[in-house]
Amino acid sequence: DGYLAEAYGRVWRPLSLTIVVMGTASNFVLYASELGCLARLLQAVADPALGLRLLPGCLAARSPSSGAPVMALAVVSGVELVLVLGCGFEYLVQVSTLLHIFVFWLSLAAYAKLRLGRARSEQTTGWELPGGRASTIAVVCVRAPLLF
Repeated sequence: DGYLAEAYGRVWRPLSLTIVVMGTASNFVLYASELGCLARLLQAVADPALGLRLLPGCLAARSPSSGAPVMALAVVSGVELVLVLGCGFEYLVQVSTLLHIFVFWLSLAAYAKLRLGRARSEQTTGWELPGGRASTIAVVCVRAPLLF
């Protein structure tokens, strides 16, 4: 129960239950979407076809029927489950933030590897950053401290 459900429940009683049910459903869908996005990012940096190889290639496994990143999703779900069981449900937001920081670090590493490493010469992207290597180094130097 939350404040909104309690307040509207005083105006009209059925609103209280409706708000609780809809709030629960929307939080579940939002959380499932968050796990899916994290899994897609992990799958992308692990995919050997992209040449990044920042994580083990087994995380790039996809479902043959849907293309969903099943292994990455299982790993992300498992890590969050272990951390929540160890810390308690009230730490779910902090645990999710911890996983997001890890994935953002991987994204920054993938960006640096694509722009500065060998993968850049082997693979072209649809956009270029003005300033070449100097601007790439500047982006990495500016973004890295923000992830702490």
